[in-house]
Amino acid sequence: MNTVTKRFLDCFEQLKSTNKVRSGRQFAVSLGYLPQSFSEIVNGRREVTVELLRKATEQYRLNPAYLLSGLEPMILTDPAPATHNGAPAHNGFHGAPAHNGTSVPDEIRTIKEMMMQQAEAIGQIQSFMEQWAPHPSDNNQP
Repeated sequence: MNTVTKRFLDCFEQLKSTNKVRSGRQFAVSLGYLPQSFSEIVNGRREVTVELLRKATEQYRLNPAYLLSGLEPMILTDPAPATHNGAPAHNGFHGAPAHNGTSVPDEIRTIKEMMMQQAEAIGQIQSFMEQWAPHPSDNNQP
């Protein structure tokens, strides 16, 4: 079993332990993946696919930096909802309280922090991918 598959399964166990998913079957179905194929991943007979990683990362907010390089956290935190009394936030807020009792600037700060985490994760993924990309000097053509 490769490292990415192991980390993917660690994330799945984390989702189960926090009751975000009930079972492997429910997890697989929620991602449009065959439960039997997911069972093969769990049992070490199959590696996780890139498409399954993409779907799980989007739907369950698995941290791509964790999956590829082991950098915590396993699961990214959810952003605060950007709403004001059920309506989308707008530019003329003047610090008005948002729907969940926090101020709009606090929600913007939370969203900005989340975006910074994602940008850092993307940078780490790009760096990781560059290590594995073929270099022009590796070309064996005359």
